[in-house]
Order: sequence, then C-alpha cells, then structure tokens
Amino acid sequence: MVKPPPPTTPTPTPPAPRRGRRRVLRIGLALLICCALLSILLRNRAAAFLIPALLGPALGLDVTLDEVRIGLHGTIAITGLRGESPAPWTTVRRFSAAELTLRVAPWKLLREGVEGISSVRLSRGILDLDLARAGAADDQAPGPEAEERAPILPGALPALDLDFASITVRTSDLEAAFHNLTVASHPNAGASPFTVAGVARLRRARYDEQARVVCEGIYRGGTVRELSVRADDAPFVNAGRLRLDEPAGAFELSLCGGAVAGEGRLCPAGELQLTARADGLDAARLKTLLDRLGLIELPAPVARLLEGRLDLEASLRLPLAAPEEASGNITAALGGARVAGAAFSRVRLSASYDRGVLEVPSLLAEGPSLEIRGTGLRASLAEPTTAGILRSAAGAFALAASDLAAAGAALFPELPLPAPSRGAALTALVRFAAGAAAAEHLRIEGPDLLLDVSRARAALDAEAPERSLLDVEGRLSAGDLSLLENLISTRLSGAATAAFALRGPACAPRADLHIAAANLAVAGAAIAGLDAVLEAERGCIRVHAFQVETGAPADARAALSGTFQLDPPRWEDMHFECRGEDLQALASLAGLAAPPAPADEGTAAAPPLLPPGSFSFTATLAGPLEWPDGEAALRLEGPSPARVLVTKRGDACAAAVHALRLRDVVFHAEAEGTLDRSLRSGSLRLDRLEALSSTTRWAAPHPAAARFDANAGEFTVDPPLIIESDEGRVELRVVPRAGRIEAHLLAHAAAELELAGFVVRAPRLSVEAACGAGKLRDLAASARFEAAAVAAPPAFGVRAHGPLRIACTLDAAASPPACDIEIEAPQILFPGLADGPAFKKPPAGSAAAAIAWRGTRLQLDRGALALGEATAAAAGWVDVDADPAAIVARLGAPRVTRYALELDARGDLSALRELLPDVRALQGAVRINARLSGPADAPELTAALALEDGEAHFSGLPRLDAVSGRLVMTGDRIAIEKLGGDLGGAPFILAGQATGLPGAPRIELAAAAENVLLARTDNVRIRADADLRLRAEGELLAATGAVTITDGRVLRDVPLVDALRNLARRAGTVLTRAPSAAPSKTADRATAGLALFSLDHSPFDDLRFDIRILSRSPIVLRSNLLRGACRPDLTLRGTGKFPVLEGSLYLDGVTVFLPAAKFLASSGVVHFDAHKPLFPEIDITAAARMRGYDITAVISGPVNNLLIEFSSSPPLPSESLLLMVTTGRPPGAEDVESEKQVLITAAQYFGLDLLRSLFGRERIDAGESILERFEFDIGRNLSRSGNETWEARFLVTRALLSEADDLYLTGERDGFDHYNAGVRVVFRND
Repeated sequence: MVKPPPPTTPTPTPPAPRRGRRRVLRIGLALLICCALLSILLRNRAAAFLIPALLGPALGLDVTLDEVRIGLHGTIAITGLRGESPAPWTTVRRFSAAELTLRVAPWKLLREGVEGISSVRLSRGILDLDLARAGAADDQAPGPEAEERAPILPGALPALDLDFASITVRTSDLEAAFHNLTVASHPNAGASPFTVAGVARLRRARYDEQARVVCEGIYRGGTVRELSVRADDAPFVNAGRLRLDEPAGAFELSLCGGAVAGEGRLCPAGELQLTARADGLDAARLKTLLDRLGLIELPAPVARLLEGRLDLEASLRLPLAAPEEASGNITAALGGARVAGAAFSRVRLSASYDRGVLEVPSLLAEGPSLEIRGTGLRASLAEPTTAGILRSAAGAFALAASDLAAAGAALFPELPLPAPSRGAALTALVRFAAGAAAAEHLRIEGPDLLLDVSRARAALDAEAPERSLLDVEGRLSAGDLSLLENLISTRLSGAATAAFALRGPACAPRADLHIAAANLAVAGAAIAGLDAVLEAERGCIRVHAFQVETGAPADARAALSGTFQLDPPRWEDMHFECRGEDLQALASLAGLAAPPAPADEGTAAAPPLLPPGSFSFTATLAGPLEWPDGEAALRLEGPSPARVLVTKRGDACAAAVHALRLRDVVFHAEAEGTLDRSLRSGSLRLDRLEALSSTTRWAAPHPAAARFDANAGEFTVDPPLIIESDEGRVELRVVPRAGRIEAHLLAHAAAELELAGFVVRAPRLSVEAACGAGKLRDLAASARFEAAAVAAPPAFGVRAHGPLRIACTLDAAASPPACDIEIEAPQILFPGLADGPAFKKPPAGSAAAAIAWRGTRLQLDRGALALGEATAAAAGWVDVDADPAAIVARLGAPRVTRYALELDARGDLSALRELLPDVRALQGAVRINARLSGPADAPELTAALALEDGEAHFSGLPRLDAVSGRLVMTGDRIAIEKLGGDLGGAPFILAGQATGLPGAPRIELAAAAENVLLARTDNVRIRADADLRLRAEGELLAATGAVTITDGRVLRDVPLVDALRNLARRAGTVLTRAPSAAPSKTADRATAGLALFSLDHSPFDDLRFDIRILSRSPIVLRSNLLRGACRPDLTLRGTGKFPVLEGSLYLDGVTVFLPAAKFLASSGVVHFDAHKPLFPEIDITAAARMRGYDITAVISGPVNNLLIEFSSSPPLPSESLLLMVTTGRPPGAEDVESEKQVLITAAQYFGLDLLRSLFGRERIDAGESILERFEFDIGRNLSRSGNETWEARFLVTRALLSEADDLYLTGERDGFDHYNAGVRVVFRND
C-alpha cells in the first residue's frame, strides 16, 4: 500500500531588491571574464599600439616595432623596435633593437616597480646620443626650482644579457663610440656581479684612438663595489666603489697606483657637477691614461715632467648642452718628480678654468739644479689653436739653474748642449702679453762661460711665426775654447769674446757679430789674435773685417773681406791678404810642413822645406761659387826671393813659378791652358820647367803640351814632356795612332834618389801602354823597373839593401782581364836592425815573387826568401773586388775581399846572435807555418812555431839548454802546446794559452821546474823547485804558485869597521877609540827600509803576486862576520811595482864573529808583517862565554830601529860588556897591559879578515877554504894565574864514520896554564 508523500511547506519568496543585486553581480562577473578573455586575446595588439604611443613622446622620436609577444607567464618579447626622426630638443638621435625580451612578475612589477623585472635580453641594439642638443622641450624642461631627488634604484640587477652593435655618445668636440658592447649580469644572493665589455673609440680634433675595454663589478642596493676597468688588458681602475642611491653619487677608485675619491651629480638642468681628490697617483701612468683618452695634449717638456707621485684636488661644472661654458679649479702637487733622470723635489700648481679662459696664478718646480716659477699665467682657449693661444697668453716665467747642462739634459734631452754649459748657472725672467715676449733678465755664467743678454724682445705673429719680429743684443765670453772641441770636431784652445745683435723678422733677421780672441790654437796652429766683424741678412753674408795674427816666429798677419751671396751662391769682391816674416814657420804652424829636424851627431841637419825670409800672399775671388774667377800671388823676400802667380779668367788659367826654393832645389815653371767648367776637358802648355840643385840642373829642353777630352776619350802629350840633366832623363809621350792612344814613358838616373822613403841608386823605368780612345778597359801595358841598389827606409825596422828588378804586364781586354807581376831581388844584404847593432858579417840572401792576376783573383805562384841559412816560401791567392780592367777604369786601388795565403819558414836562431849584445849564446832550429784565410773583414789566422834544440845564455841569468817546444795560433787563441828544456842544468816545463785575441785577451800560463837554477852570481846561488801560474784577464794580472828552495848559498862580506860602529850605535854606546870614518851607506839603506825588486813598465807594474816561498834544506849564510843557515816560510805579495814579503825567516845555528868574542844564536826569527813590509821585525838571542862571563845579546825590533841589549852572568854594565866583546878589554882594566890587549885583539881580528880576503875568499861553488877549517877561541875562561884560555881547532875531515861526525886536530891552553894537543872526534845526532 503506497503512502502518499507528506505535504510540503511552500518556500517564502525573497524581496525584489535582493534578487536584483545578485543579477548585477552575475552580469559584472560575466563582463569581467569577457574583458579578461578579450585582453588576453588582444594583448599583443594592444601592446604594439601602447608602447610606441607612450615611448615616442617621452624620447622625442618616432617609435615603431614589428611585433610584440606577451606570454602568460610574464614574458614580453619585442622585435624590430626602432626610434627615428628625433625632435629638436631630444638628446636621443636614434635607437633600435633586433629583439628585446623581458621576464616580469606582473603583480610585483605593479607593487615594487623595476624589482618586478627578473631578466632582460637584447640583441643587436643601436643607440645614438647627442649631448650637445638643446635639451628637454620648453614645456617639459624643469625650472630652477625643480627638486633634486635621489634616484629609485633596485636592490639587485635583473639577469642581463645585452648585445649592442654600437652605442655612440657625442658632445660638441668629442665622440665616444662603443662597438660590439655586451652587458651581462647574474644575480646571486642579493648581489649582482656584472661585466661590460666592448671596443671603445674616442675621436676629437687630431685624435683617434680605440681599445678593448672591460668593466667589472658587483651591484647591491644602489652601490657598486669592486669596480675594475681594463683597456687592452692594461688596468686603469682597481677596487672602485660607486654610490648611486643618493642625489650626489659618491665614488672611490684605485687609479694609477693611487686613490681617488669624490662625488658627482647630474642636475635636472642637465649640468654635471664633480668634485674629486686624488692621493699618490703615478703621474706617468696618469699621463698614459690621458693620452689614451685624448683628453689633454701636453707639450713634450710638460709631459716629461709627469713622473712622480701626484696629489690633487679638483672641481668641475660641465653643462652637457654647452660644454664651452664649463668651469673648474685644480690644485696639484707632484712629489719625487724625475725628468730624464733629474729629480725635482716638488712641483706645485694651482689653476682655474672658466668659460674658455685658463688661469694659473702660481706654478713652481724645484729641483737640485733647476727652479721654474710661473706667475699670473693666463690664456684664452676660446680659439684652441696655437695662434689663438699666443694672442691671448700673458704672464711671467722665472728660471734659475745651478747647472745648465744638467737642467737642459733633463728638460730637452734631444737638444745637445756644449761642454761649457756644465756647471754654468742660468738666471732668466721672461714676460709675455698680447703676442709679445721680453726677457727682462737673461744671464748664463760658468767657470769658462759668460752669456749676458742685455736686450731680448719678440713681437710674435701667431698666424705666421716666421714674420715675428726679433730684437736681441748680448755678449758672450768663453775662457777656454777647448770645451768646444767635441762640438766642432776640431782641436781648439784659447779665449774669445763675441758681441751679437739680431733684429728683424724671424725668417730673415739681420745678424751682426763682432768676435775677438787671443792665444788661440786651431787644429794645432797657433793664433796670437783674431778680430772679426760679420754681418748677415737676407741672402748674403758680409765680412767687413776678419784679421788674424800668429805672432813670433812667423809673425804673420792675415786679413779677409768681401761678400758672399746665398741665392744664388756667389762670391763678390772677396779679398785675402797675408804677410809675415817666416814662411817656413807659418807652414809648420799650420801643419803643412814639419819643422826642421835636429841633426844627428856627426851628420848635417836636413835643410828646411821652405826658405827663410818674409813673405806676402794676396788672393781675390769673384763669381759663382763653383766656378769663380780669381788671382793669387805669393812673393818671398830674403836670401832666396821667389814669386808664384796663379790666375783664372773664365776657362783660361795660367801659372808661373820663379826661383821657388824647396829644400835645396830651386824651381822655375811657366804654364797656361784652358779648363772646362765640368772639369772633363782642357789643355795645358808647359813653356818652362827647370829644377836646379847645387850639383844638378834638370830642365825641359822645349815646351810640352797636353790636351784631354773625357767626353770624346782623347788624351795627348805632344810635343812630349822631356826633363833631362847630365845624370838622367825623363820622357813622356802620349799620341793617337790608328784609333788608339799610345803612351811611352822612359826615366833613368845615374845618381841616388829618394822615393817614398827608399833610397834608390841608378833607377831605370820604362812603360809602354796603349788603349782605344776613351776605352781604358782595353788597355794593354808593360812596365819594367830596375835599380842597381835599393835601401829600405828606417820605418821597416831593419837595414837592408840590394839590387831590385820589377816587371809588369797588363792586358785589360783579355777574358778575363790579366795582369802579371814579377819581383826579383837577387842579392840582399842585411847589415842589422834600424836602431840596433850591426852584424859583423851581414848575412846575404835573395827574394823573388811571381803574381798572376786573373779576373778578381791574385795568385801568388812563387814567393821565396833566402837569408843565410834561413828560408821562407809563400803561396796562395787573394780575391779583390774588381778585375784589372775595372781597377784601371776607376783609377783606384783594389780592395781585398778574401785571403788564402800560406807561409813556410825555417832557420836557426844563431843568425840573431850578433843583434843581441846581452846574449852570450843563442842557437836553435826554428820552423814557422802560417795560413791566412777567410773573408777580409773577418780573416782567420792559423800559425805554428816549432823550436828544437834551443840554447840561450843571457848575461846575469841561468843558461837555457835543450829547449824544444811548439806554439800554435788558431783564430783568437795562442797555445803553448809543449815547451821544455833545462834551465841551469835542471829541467823545466812551460805550458798555457792566450784567448780572446786581440781585443780582450785572457792569458793562462803555467811553469814547473825541478831543482832549477834561479840565481847565480859571485855571491848567491839558489836552486829550487817551482810551480808557478800567470793569469791575465781584463785589468787583472796575477802570479801565483810556490817556490821551494832545494839548495841555497849566500856569501857576502861586510866592512868590519862599519859593522862595529853600527853595533855600538845600536847598543847605545859610542866607541871613543874606534877609527873615524864616514857614515856607512849600508846603515842609510837599512833605515830606508827593505826594498825588493820593482817592475816599472806596464803592464807588469800592476802584476799581483801570491807566491809561497819555502826551503827543503836550510840556506847557507856565510860572511866574514857570521856563519849559519836560514829557513824561509814566506809569501811574496804586493804588485810588480811594489812587491812585499809576508811571513817569517827562521835562523838556525848562526855564529857571529866579533873581535874578542864569538856569539852563537841557536835560533832566531825575522818576521815580515804585511802592514809594515819595508821594516821586518827581528828577534834573535845569542850567547857567548868570555873571561868567565856568560854573555847574552838580544837583538829585537824593526830593521830601521834595532835594539841590541847585552847582559851577563855575573852581571856587568852594558858598556863594559860591549867593550869586552868588541875590544877584549877586561872589566875595570885601565892599565897599559889592557890597552895592549885591545890592540892585539883588533890586530888579530882585522888581520885574519885581511888574510881571508887575500888568500881564502870563498867562491860560491867552492868548498871550505883552509882558513875556514881553522877555528880559534880565546878568552872563554881565565886560568888560575889570570891568563885567558885559548883553544885552536883544525877540521881534518867530515863524515869520518858517519855523515854527522867530524875529525879535528886541537891545541889549547887550559885553566891550569897547561898546553895540550890532541885529536877530537865530534859525533852529532840529527
């Protein structure tokens, strides 16, 4: 059963107003959805309309684009964006971009502005700005009351990827263009590192520079940190910091090695305001930066000043629309400035610039040698040209230099200053205004220089500087003209003064100069006085007066006057006159003739070149510079009057010589002819030629004529030139024959002639030659020269003479051109050296050579020399730069280009024995092989010298025997490969080499010898082992090594009276009874110090020694005063000029014999101190026994101040001891017997010395004499009766049973007054 539904309650109907609102909301929502859908659908079209409509009026451009695409995720892409047709007021002339893409967050963009842009990408952008345009539109330009606000900057940059094809920024005089510029930024944690890179190009008047620029930094919240800028990888800015979030942006930069800080703002009115401070900038790097930017073009002196550390403060106000109205101030200080090496302690500058006017109230540059001050400097830059600046410039400069040369080299190194400027002081004050300059004060004063400019004014013409008017007067004095030698490349000395004036336009001023000088020497010629007045103006130089006087002995006076025109060059009325008292002296003074040489002893003096007497010389000149007319006349007065006259008129010329004496020959000559201006054709007629000496008359029997024409190839001498005398004849004939020119020359003489220093007896020369007209290249010639004898000049170093024959043939037309030369000297005698002794029997020899010249090669087919037993042979070839035909055509000498020559010589040294007077014996076979090869500019010489069985004995030196060795030279090296022999009977070896020849030689020699005889005289014999080194390199020359003495004996007797007197003087006691005598020279030398040897000649005077001197066995010392031995332990040091000894000399068993006593020094030492090398210290203690007294003598102190002290046991006074040991007087004895004893003792002492000198004087090689074997001691003790004991011993033999024992025969009177005789054997234990 279905139940019916329950009854429903009806819903109440709302009121009518509520239902209407709901309907409106539904309709609005539907419309909003429709609009949103519509905007989404039409967003690209709307943006394409709105972007040009909004952007164009703001930029003042017609903006168009190709397409806009707006993505649903915040991406906006614009393609083909362009802005063109700029309005007159806009600074943006053009921009375009191939594509611009932005990624934005729309809601964040609406709330926070640019913070809503997350990335920007631009490709192929172009931007062109002109900051010189009028600025904002009148209706949009902000007024002066516009409020300056800080820019609104994002906290971080969006991601940037910008690519600009070009960005160009222009001002009124500058254009900056950036090509291929990229901007990249990658935000990270609130910071935005960015990089800007591209090629920047700056252009302005006369400047165009470009570089690749990279700028990097980190942006955060309106501040850029770690900013760096590089141009072509060169850093300009480091660690920079910029504040951009304030109205006045602040910056801090590390620039050019210093720090720069400041702030700048761009006012709404379009004006840039900048203040900055810089500390410690490197001025040189700053100059480089300014040069690269082209902002400042500095003059060279100012640019060179920019070295050092720069501190500055600057302010700038720059209206971007009107840069010419810029203004600013700067204060700068430059410390440690250097100019080409010269230091400036400080440079300070303050300047201001206002609307084209630059003012420098003060400028100061101070240095050790220069100070520059500028005051009131002002110039207008409205017309930035040299002319404009000069017209407006005003101010004053003051200069002060203590050393003009140093200051000039610093500021103007390219301007060479003369030597007198060294040490000269400069003071100057220059003012300029309105195109005029004046020096109120200008003075240069030095040790030998004074320049005083009394007036200096200049009216500058800026448009045409050459028309500037000058007015300068001054005076110059030079006390030593030798300081100018390097400037004029001529030897010069003396003193001079000059007054000068310069007036007129700068291009051609008139110059007046008055020079006065005294005691001059020019190129070696002495001038007593000079006075000159010169004037120069446009086109000519006038010599009003130029007078020179030489003074005695020539006593010549010369004067020159006239005019020289410059355009065209021409002489006008030039007149020269010279008069004097001695022509020979004047010629010697000018270096034209050597003064007469003094005669050698036994020979007559050579006659002077010119005769004595007064002279006069006059000359006139007029006409073109290269071909003037003139006349010159020389007249000599005195014992040999003479006249010489030369004239030229047009192409005609004539000369006459009458009685001119040259040395002892008198000449007469007359000639006339013509000469073409080109010097290629002419004629000459010789009417008279005569030469007369005291014995011979040479003369031309008839006139001769010569004609030549180089253009036609013609040359004749016909009638021939003949000069003859009773002793010879010279004939020259040149005639044309069958189209050729034939020449014949024949000359012979019977007497001796001097030719080029050679003395030739009976010479004869014949020459036959022929060639085509004007064709020297087909010349055929033959020549022959013979002489009975030819003597070599002294310059050859040897005296040699003998007959000589030379034959030569030439065929220039052959292929190749040929020339053959044969030289033969069949009998040559060598009397000796030019300045040395002569041979007793001069060696004779011969020489011959044959040379074949083919093309450019000279072949030495045969070259031989024989002299006594010595022979030499040479062969090879030499290349030259031309063949014989070319050499004849150019009438010059060939130049060697390459060598290939060989020499083989052999002989014996005995041939030189007679030329060396200090050599007692000399012999040995010598052979030399040498080769010269390679190019002429760097030839290579190799040579070898071999010596076999050499023997030499020099006076005072040990004998050399069996010497053999080889010396080899290769390139720059000479080596002693093996050289050895016997020196004094002992072997020696020498080896070493020299390299770096000839420029910087390095020499190393080593010598070794065994038991070699180093010294042998009547008194000294020394044998030693030696190992020595000699080294030379540069200025170093050193000898090192060691010498060990193996056998040494020194025998030298001394005057006994002098020795005893010196002993008494050293001991402080005067012997009243000693014989009187003059002071000893030996004592004087002792007080002067110890002198070894001395090498006074260079380079051995600088030779440094370091040679150790030892001995293997003691050196025996023997004299009439002492016996003993010594052992050296020394080092030879010092130099060759002043050698010194260091070390010690030890004495062994030295016995000193006094008249009454014999002292034995068992040991002693002589010490050589390096600080007192001349005065060695002596320390010797000796003992003796006499009359029962044990006596001790101590010798100490330097040799120049020895102290001898005596003491005894039992003690006695020093005076008594000295008398006892020297005279034998007993202590306290004054009786007659003691006097007799003194006489007996002296007689015995001096008598024994006399016997030794007569019969027993030792020789250095002899054994002991009979007297030396005898020993006698007296007075060692007293006998019981008071008599002196004595003992006599005679050495029978040594080494009786062993090497250390001796056998004596003895006799004595002992202490008991007994007389004994016997045999004594002395045994010694070594």
